[in-house]
Amino acid sequence: MKQFSLLLIFTALYFTGFAQTKKVASPVKKTVVLNTDSLAKVAVVKYVTAFFNRNVTFEPTFQLQNIERLAEKTTFRDSLWPTDSVQIQEIITGYTLAYDLYSGSEKVDDIIFNVSSDFKVIDSGLVKLNYAVQLANGELTSFEDAKIKVAGEYPNALWKSITLERGKITHYAHKGYKLGDFLTYYYFDGICKTCSYQIIQLQFDAETGKIASELKIKTD
Repeated sequence: MKQFSLLLIFTALYFTGFAQTKKVASPVKKTVVLNTDSLAKVAVVKYVTAFFNRNVTFEPTFQLQNIERLAEKTTFRDSLWPTDSVQIQEIITGYTLAYDLYSGSEKVDDIIFNVSSDFKVIDSGLVKLNYAVQLANGELTSFEDAKIKVAGEYPNALWKSITLERGKITHYAHKGYKLGDFLTYYYFDGICKTCSYQIIQLQFDAETGKIASELKIKTD
């Protein structure tokens, strides 16, 4: 009986020890490898879509030619490594994406997007972007067209400068347009040679080929 009691005690101690040594499985750490090139390309698509305030079809108009990772490299030595060994740490600082723009099978322009390390496009040429894309899509009224049409409506105007811009209509809008409309326009800055007012700003809608808005100041 005594031997049987000792057997029970040893058995209990065995299972107690087993229970104490059994470890709870630690959670498995998974490393997610991000395709940073893809994230940079997605950033450009989102940026252009937001810029135009509409969906943009990248292919075949946009054709990516090259994507370059920009990085800063630092070298350092680890005391646990051999004395002649050097470790290199690379920190990505951004991306450069070069696109060609096509209208049909003809290349009409090229453009480079700079993307930061947190995948935000750095504005580096919105006017060119807008002009090139609309030109490629056959949506943009030509510069010569714009000058002819504006001259027809304002035959006595002397224009000091004409530039292509994109922005909101902030002054008197013609019929069919509202203040705050966001569009691409040729900006005409000049004076009327025979009128009693000075034309400060005239917006010619580059997409529709119509006068979008004007601002006049009386000079008499």
